[in-house]
Amino acid sequence: MGRVGNNEPQVQETIGDSFPESEQPVTKPRSQAPSNNKPQKNSPHTGGGEEDDDLIVLNNKAWNSNLFDCMNDPQNALITACFPCITFGQIAEILDSGNTTCATSGVLYGCIAFCIAIPCIMSCTYRTKLRAKFGLMESPAQDWLVHYFCEWCALCQEYRELQHMGYDPAIGWPGNQAKMRQHQNQQFGIVTYRTFHTQNLRKN
Repeated sequence: MGRVGNNEPQVQETIGDSFPESEQPVTKPRSQAPSNNKPQKNSPHTGGGEEDDDLIVLNNKAWNSNLFDCMNDPQNALITACFPCITFGQIAEILDSGNTTCATSGVLYGCIAFCIAIPCIMSCTYRTKLRAKFGLMESPAQDWLVHYFCEWCALCQEYRELQHMGYDPAIGWPGNQAKMRQHQNQQFGIVTYRTFHTQNLRKN
C-alpha cells in the first residue's frame, strides 16, 4: 500500500512533463446554459420565442378597405356576384405564386360549391394565407366566419387588398412577374442614368 501511495505523485509529474508549457492541458469549468425566464411558445411559422412576438406585431396591420366596400371596384363586385369562382381563382393564383392557375382553383371552387354548397371551406384558407403574407389582422371576425356569412364581400376585399399591395389579379401570376421585371428594369435604367450623369459632371 505504501508503494502505491508513493507512485501517485510520480505519475502526475510524468504526465505534466509530457506536455510542453505551451500545450499544457487546461481544465475548463462546465459552462451553464443561460437561463431565460421568458417562456418560449411554439408556432407553426417559427421555432418559438422572440420571433413569435414579432409575428404577433406584424399580424396587427389593418386592411386597406373594409369588408363591405365592394363598390370601390364595381367591375370586380359584379364579376364576383355572378361568377365568384373567377375572383377566387385569380386570388389563389397570386397567393400560390403561380403554382396553381386561376382555372384550376376556379374549377375546384365551383365543384365544391356545386356538390356541398359551402365553398368557404376552401376560400377561407386563402384569406388566412393572405393575412400571413401581408401581416393583416383577423378582422372583422375569424376567417371562416367572414367567408361563411359574407363570401362575396370577403372575396372582393381580398381582391382589393392584392391590388393595394401592387398586384393585379386580373393578369395572373406571369403577368405580374413581367410587370415587376419591367418596373425593376426601369428603376435600374434610372439609377444607371443618374450614375453616368454624375460621373460626367465630376469630369467636367
